[in-house]
Amino acid sequence: MAVISAVFAPAQEHAIVATLGATTSTAEIQDNGVAFGPNVIVQINCTVDMSIRFGVAGSVAAASAADYRIPANTLFTFETNRQWPSFRLFNLTAGSGSFYIQTFQKA
Repeated sequence: MAVISAVFAPAQEHAIVATLGATTSTAEIQDNGVAFGPNVIVQINCTVDMSIRFGVAGSVAAASAADYRIPANTLFTFETNRQWPSFRLFNLTAGSGSFYIQTFQKA
């Protein structure tokens, strides 16, 4: 279901901050070793252009340059669903870049 207007508050989970090498994919991104479930609001900010691939928890294929692009220094917000609750990121650049992920809840 689309969220037309909402106030988001940071969830209790900690933020995920990491650096990804040039033209490489992350493993499936998890929070404290647990896959994200459905209906989790996620915000991602990357210091370089990256792409994102969604999939089934535990079997998300490696992300690549062919997946959905997240431009550098933008805030990308989405809500996970039951069909594809997990994701991986891919660094599209020739240098390393960092990403910051925070989960939120509707306040």
